[in-house]
Amino acid sequence: MNLLTNAIKFSPDSSEITIDFRDEKLADKAAEVVVRVIDQGMGIPAEDIPQLFTRFFRARNAVSDQVQGTGLGLAIVQKILEAHGGSIHVQSELGAGTTMEMRFPQALSQVDEMVAARRSQVLDRSIATMNSASVPDVAAAAHETGGAIGFYTYESEGEKILEISRVVAKLPESAIDEIENYRREILMILEKAKHDLGEVQ
Repeated sequence: MNLLTNAIKFSPDSSEITIDFRDEKLADKAAEVVVRVIDQGMGIPAEDIPQLFTRFFRARNAVSDQVQGTGLGLAIVQKILEAHGGSIHVQSELGAGTTMEMRFPQALSQVDEMVAARRSQVLDRSIATMNSASVPDVAAAAHETGGAIGFYTYESEGEKILEISRVVAKLPESAIDEIENYRREILMILEKAKHDLGEVQ
């Protein structure tokens, strides 16, 4: 609410204020909800932006234009966001407007948490299966593993492992080095999936 109030307060009556929402999911981090408040107001001097979230600080153009305020609002907003694992970022051009962007970690529902836990268990079990399989059993273990993780939404990883299992099944048991190389490749796929799941949770 504070960000919207500021956008209105520092913008001319005829200008447009935009609020947009989006989900952002990156492979190397947890999913986030992104909220932006975009105005076409007076903007903030670049040298004032680093101090914008300091208690009682007010941008010099706000003071000179006699816009009412205490300098506490943005400091409070930042503290609330940080308490919830979020963050706030500012982009501004003097005389053109300001964008305030808030980011919140996307909370998992109980169902999502159960599915994520189950996926983690399946990956752990698959890694253990591949590590413990004897050389003659690597192809069968790979086939079982590919099917298991594919069922838990790891379709591309599961298909890769199934392809490897078909290759290994055609090798003679005496091709120990080659079979072990394929085992390592499968374990790398599983470990990466496990790492990515941990980053997202």
